[in-house]
Amino acid sequence: MPTDQSLYQEIGKLIRRRREVVGLTQGQLAKAVNISRPAIVNIEGGRQRILVHFLYDLAEALHTSPAALAPAAKQVRRDWLFVSGKPVIDVDKAENDAA
Repeated sequence: MPTDQSLYQEIGKLIRRRREVVGLTQGQLAKAVNISRPAIVNIEGGRQRILVHFLYDLAEALHTSPAALAPAAKQVRRDWLFVSGKPVIDVDKAENDAA
């Protein structure tokens, strides 16, 4: 069964890239969102899950939108579209409709 670990790794990469673009250290970002620097390290490494409302806090501190810190639909692995091995959506139909 696929895990969602790669989703959190992608979110972490986007957070790290944005933090670097705005010129913040991990410590500065941690202080801005009122968590510890090790928590930022873990978030950026995809080892710590974050709640949606906290994604908004991070986005505000990084002067961006929450959507900018989430992987684009094209980055989402096909197996994320399944629950217990059953498709949540018809992947092939969705791809054909988009074309």
